Amino acid sequence: MSGIKESDWKKFKPLRDKALERFDLQTFKEVDEVIHQVDKNTRERYFDLYDVVAKRDKMIEQLFNHFGRSEAITDIASFYDLGLIETEELETFSEETRDEVHKFISFWNRDKDNT
Repeated sequence: MSGIKESDWKKFKPLRDKALERFDLQTFKEVDEVIHQVDKNTRERYFDLYDVVAKRDKMIEQLFNHFGRSEAITDIASFYDLGLIETEELETFSEETRDEVHKFISFWNRDKDNT
């Protein structure tokens, strides 16, 4: 599939902004958990924090550093798979788009099961 319907594209653009905000909130929560680990000293927490930020930076680059209609289906699937968009939000897209999203997620999950 080379892209999504115009009607779905119009829905995707504001939803992408919500997904980015949710990604940031997930990152803040993860950072908060790391810095409040009472069983580790400050140096260990610093290195854990560094690892979290590096991992999340890589994720944000993969998820958000492109924006095009041709990548929208995989973006929606990634956002949904990571909990960045909700089921109710996914349901606003056309049946065709939802089917494509579910195909990607099924493929990824099958791939995870084989590792």
